[in-house]
Amino acid sequence: MITQLHSTRSKTIVNEENYFLFTHLELDTAPLRAAFETIRPDEYCSGGYRYRALNRFWIRDRKLVPQPYEPFTQDGRYNKLWGNMQRQFPELDFGQKAMAPLNELCMRFAHSCDMDPDTVELGVHPIRTICPTGGNAPPAPEGVHTDGYPYVGLYVLRKDAGMLGAETSLLTARQGGRAVFQQTLVEGDLLCFNDVRVFHYTSPMRMSDGSSGIRDVIGLSLSPKANLPNPNGYTR
Repeated sequence: MITQLHSTRSKTIVNEENYFLFTHLELDTAPLRAAFETIRPDEYCSGGYRYRALNRFWIRDRKLVPQPYEPFTQDGRYNKLWGNMQRQFPELDFGQKAMAPLNELCMRFAHSCDMDPDTVELGVHPIRTICPTGGNAPPAPEGVHTDGYPYVGLYVLRKDAGMLGAETSLLTARQGGRAVFQQTLVEGDLLCFNDVRVFHYTSPMRMSDGSSGIRDVIGLSLSPKANLPNPNGYTR
C-alpha cells in the first residue's frame, strides 16, 4: 500500500488501485545539481550516454544514516541486461549542503510506503542520461522492467528545455499490460510506485533542435536491511 504524500502544491494524484503516488516537490535543488556534476560514467552501459552512482542509507529519527559501500546486484528475473552481475557503482558525494534536500526527498518517499522505516535500507540511485547531438538516448535500456524492490521512487532533478520523449509508464504486465500511469515527468516531479505490482519504462529522449541535452533523475528504493530476513529475495 502507498499512502498519500503531503505535497507543497495541490497536484497529488493517487491511482484508485493504489499502484502509485504522483506528486510535485519544491526543493532546494541547487546543491543536488552541483553534486551531479561529479557523477561518473556507467561502465556497464555501452554508448557513453549514461552516468550512474549508488548510495545506501538507513533511516534513524527521520534522518539518513550512510551505510558502507556494497556492489549492486539484481536477480536475472528483474534485469535482463545485467542480472546476476556485481556492478561497482561509486557513491556520489552529495556534500553537506545537499544532504538537507536529499533527506527531505527521501523522507517523503520512505513515509509514503507501507514499510517500517526502522527495518529498511534506502537506496539512492543518481542517474544522468545524456542525449547526444542529433540523436536519442534510452533512459531505460532494460526496456519494460521491474527492479526487484517492494517500492521504487523516481524524482526528476533536471530535464533540459526542448527535450522530447522521456515519457514514463507504469504497466500491469511486461507485455500486453495496461498502463495505469503514463506521463512525461518534469523537474520536481516525484513518482512512487509498488514495484511488485507494476512494471515501469521511460521512452527514449531527443532534443527538439538536435542539440545535446541532459536528464538527471534520482531513483529511490526500499528493501529489507541486510541483517533482517529477506524471504522474497528483494534487491539490495
